[in-house]
Parts: sequence; C-alpha cells; structure tokens
Amino acid sequence: MDALKGATILFVVLGHGWRGLYERNLVPEALFEAVDQRIYIFHMPVFFAAAGFFLARQVLGKPPADFVKGRLLRLIWPMVLWTYIFIGIKVFAGHRANMPATTSDLLISPFPGYLHLWFLWALFLHQMAVYGVLWLGRVGRITWAVLVLLMLGGLALSVFPLAGITPYADWKVLYHAPFLILGMMLGRVLLARDLPPYAGWVAALVFVGFVVPVPHLGLSGTTKVLYAMIPTTSFIVMLKAMSLARLPGVRILTVLGGASMAIYLAHTIFSATTREVLLALGVTSLPLHVLASVLTGVLGPYLFFLLARRLKLSGFFGL
Repeated sequence: MDALKGATILFVVLGHGWRGLYERNLVPEALFEAVDQRIYIFHMPVFFAAAGFFLARQVLGKPPADFVKGRLLRLIWPMVLWTYIFIGIKVFAGHRANMPATTSDLLISPFPGYLHLWFLWALFLHQMAVYGVLWLGRVGRITWAVLVLLMLGGLALSVFPLAGITPYADWKVLYHAPFLILGMMLGRVLLARDLPPYAGWVAALVFVGFVVPVPHLGLSGTTKVLYAMIPTTSFIVMLKAMSLARLPGVRILTVLGGASMAIYLAHTIFSATTREVLLALGVTSLPLHVLASVLTGVLGPYLFFLLARRLKLSGFFGL
C-alpha cells in the first residue's frame, strides 16, 4: 500500500506542477491537454481506491464516536489547518502566486476544501457515508453483495445533480465516490493473496492501452467513471506485482508512500516556489521546470515530514 501511494503521489505532484506551468504560459495548449487528461483519468481515482482498501476493517466493530473522531483528526483537521497555511503563503507571495490572495481571504471557510485540499473533504464525506450505511444496516461483515450495492449507490451519486443543490458536494466529491468502493472490493482480493507471474505484465499493458493512446476528452458522468476504473485497477495490480517482485525503485516508492499525506498537503508550496525562482532567473526550459517542480515538490515535503516527526509535531500538522 505504501508503494502504491508513493507511485500515485508522484503523479499528483506532476499533475499540479504541470498545471502551474501551464498557467504561467510555459506549456503549449495541445501538449498541456494531452498530458493533463491522461494523468487525471487515473491518479486521483487510485488515491480514493487506496483509501478504501482498509476501510472495511476500520468500520466494522468501531463505535460511531470513535470513527467520527478518527476521521476528524485525520482528514478535517489538516484540511482546516493547511487552508490557512496556504492562504497565508499566498498573501506573502503577492502577485507572484498563480492565484493571489489577500488578507481578507483568511476569513473564508475551509469547506468544502481549498484548492487541492478538496480531496480530504471528499474522502471524509465518502467514509462517513459508507460508515453510516453499514452502521444503519448493522452489517456484521462486509460481503460482496454489500459491496455491490455500495458500488451501485456510488455510481448513482456520480451522476446525481447534488452539486447543484449544495456547495458541499461538488462534482469532484460525487465523481470519486465509486472509486472508494472499488478499493474496498480490490482490498478483499489483493491484500491477502499473491498474483500469478504474468499479472503485472497484463496489468501494465492494460494500463498503457487505456491511458496512453486513447484521448479521454468527451467522456463524462458514469461513462467516464466506468472507463477510469480500468486504468485505476490495472495501476493498482501493476504496483502489487512490482512490490511482490521487489523491483528496483519499489523501496523508494514505499518510503514516499509513508510520507504521502505530508507530500500531498505541502507539495504545491515547494513546486510553486521553485517555478517562480527559476522564472526570476530567466529559466524557461519546460523539461527543467518539470523536473525541478517534481523533485522539490517531493523532497521538500518529505524533509518537512522528517523534521515534524523528529519534533513530535506530526499530529499537529496532520501528517
């Protein structure tokens, strides 16, 4: 699971850095769309699926108060804290920020998620909904029938016009709901079992076949969700096979996965700072910007993670 999260967080850093470079007119329109569409068809769905792997264990037998408290501390607290950290940094950066902020922005509500922090809000709603459904049904164990019903509910939510009724459940919240259930399903199959030798190669071929040559423009609603489940599942199987085979690089991915929350929370601070420093120095090389934004977006938060852990401040910062 750490290797999976480590691989996925690299695509998160790349995706956000890529969008920041586009907003600074460093990426041609056609190239931006080609890369952006392919990253976003699978990388956030994989994160939601990964969050579902152990959800069944967290739900079963846990009293409502304990479950809610855990989700508030793990998801809502870092979302609130880092909202104002980001706004404060944007105020300090002034016009150099892609999306400048003023001191009045410090009064905004952190709900339903500021910038990339929407993920934490969406995951909180998803997990609370799953827990509520299962608790009301008093499910002693989560069977395949229960998971199928939850999946059907998630697919229905992905096209439900709830986003037009309340700002607290926008399209990102609804669209990603089925992937959490997909993760719960995959968790039953993949966590406790090995894979046949050819599984990793098949998964890699499927992943490439659905991500690289196929443009995803025009897909929407349930069609896009169902399509995205294929590269999402194949990516997860591919990482499982890589981990079992102990391929080079898996150890690094595992280390990054252990710090994935810190990297997710803080990576844009380091990537954006690197971009602006390079631009101030007159550097406009796109490959150099991409490489620098990914490296600093990963290493900066990782060093911050180590420092916070050493100072015993990981809990305060939501890491």
